[in-house]
Amino acid sequence: MEAVIFGNGEFKTFDIVRKFVDLNDVFTIGVDGGCNYLIENNIKIDLVIGDFDSIKYKNFIDKVLNIKKIDMDYSDLEIATNYCIDKKFSKVYLFGCTGKRSDHFLFNLRLMNKFFQNNIEVSMIDEFNVITTFDGERVFEKDNFEFFSLVPIYENTVVSISGAEYELNNKELDMISALTLSNKWKKEKVNIRVNKPVFIYLVF
Repeated sequence: MEAVIFGNGEFKTFDIVRKFVDLNDVFTIGVDGGCNYLIENNIKIDLVIGDFDSIKYKNFIDKVLNIKKIDMDYSDLEIATNYCIDKKFSKVYLFGCTGKRSDHFLFNLRLMNKFFQNNIEVSMIDEFNVITTFDGERVFEKDNFEFFSLVPIYENTVVSISGAEYELNNKELDMISALTLSNKWKKEKVNIRVNKPVFIYLVF
């Protein structure tokens, strides 16, 4: 089963959501203020998570399954992450998890690796990027994307890239390298092989 999580970050249109997700066929989680987008656009909500301080429509909370955050050692999104891991979702889409708070975005990005470590395919999506994580070997199609960037998560990550404007063959990256920033498709498909998990940004 798949889930979609809506956070309280920047979010402008559901067009980008519908490009990737059938909202009638996924388990929908509203993370605190992320519920406002869903309620105002008449999108079903299966679960509400948070301390509910950012939700405009307080009377809605008791109408659906909800988890109130009590332990402030966890972010709202981390509680949602743990819920998805416990329920063994196969794939999770994150929306409203980027925006002006770059500190929140950085920690949200790190939580993506927690999904990955628990064998859950995860993508963080906004109007500019699709961010996902993988290891081993994968093929990425150009589709509507203009650029892609690889961001290592661990030291001594070895990368090979073929089918791109800038190709690599077993190049070892460290955590401060910008070598894999802003590459382009030379062919319709790019093959990437890594020995450790990485983030890939697919940029529209």
